[in-house]
Amino acid sequence: MEGQEAEGIVTDVSEAVRSAPVVVQISALVRSQLNFSEVLTVADLQGASSIGQVLAKKYRIGQKVLMVYRGGRFVPKTSSTTVYEVGNLAVVRFVKSLPGLGVTV
Repeated sequence: MEGQEAEGIVTDVSEAVRSAPVVVQISALVRSQLNFSEVLTVADLQGASSIGQVLAKKYRIGQKVLMVYRGGRFVPKTSSTTVYEVGNLAVVRFVKSLPGLGVTV
C-alpha cells in the first residue's frame, strides 16, 4: 500500500496555531491531518502577516488535494522527505518543558 495515490477534499482549515491545521477527507472512513511541515515552507511564511492568512490562501474548504500513502499515513504528494543539515532553516513549533507538569506546546 506504500506509495498509493488518492485524491482528497479539504474539510477543515484552522487559522489557530495547531500542529495539524489542515484536515483532508480521503474517503468516508479515512481522514488525514496535515502537519505544518507538510503544508508550509519557509518561503511561504516570508513576508506574510500571519500563518492563518497563508493557510487560507493555500487551502480552501472543498479544494481537491492529491495525496500519497507514505510512512503509515496520507501526506500531500507535493511534500517531500527533506534531509536537514546544520544551518538550514526549518518550520518548527515551540515546546516548553515544565518540571512536574510535563511538556506544553
